[in-house]
Amino acid sequence: IMKILILIILVISFIFSTEIGEVRRYNGISIGSRKATFHLEAYFDLLCPYSRNSYKNLLESFKESLLLSHENMKFTVHFLPLPYNRESSYIQSLAVHHVQSTFGDAHAFKFMSLIFTHQEEFSKEKTQTKTRIDIENDVANLASTYLSYNLEEFLAGIRSDKANNEAKYSFEFACSKGVFSTPTFLGNGVEIEGANEFSPIDWTNLLTSNVVN
Repeated sequence: IMKILILIILVISFIFSTEIGEVRRYNGISIGSRKATFHLEAYFDLLCPYSRNSYKNLLESFKESLLLSHENMKFTVHFLPLPYNRESSYIQSLAVHHVQSTFGDAHAFKFMSLIFTHQEEFSKEKTQTKTRIDIENDVANLASTYLSYNLEEFLAGIRSDKANNEAKYSFEFACSKGVFSTPTFLGNGVEIEGANEFSPIDWTNLLTSNVVN
């Protein structure tokens, strides 16, 4: 109930805020063909276990079917850090947007996968006694250790106004599309009902029918 109330307040704040302008620019990290006839979009919270599990099943489908490289396929991930996931989720959103703007979408996908792999380290139980600076350092150390990013430059990047503006815009973009929970999946702009529970086989069947046929 508390989570629902928080989301309601969040949505109302979004609608009536005078600081949020019209959302015009497309947002997200993408892979696949620009000429694709089928565009799969996912809205993830990097601290959401359901987002992590859905992405894992989707990746398995991509690996087995090879559909991600098909000329008719495009995949985009949007980031929606949910407020009840504490600061960790927003800091991770800052980080992935920094990676995207600095190194490109391919690196951002690698960073997203890294965060999902180490998701438990940023859970509420593991971070409840940590400060924002502690969490920023943990995220930066992870990126430096596994992806060889410069630690100090990475910290400066996630603390920058640019990353903050992109993370806020990502949230606004999701709200403008009527998305307020994760994971949410859209196929050519239409929500795919039940996709958060899809198995790899379910994904392969759906993608095959839309990409190949």
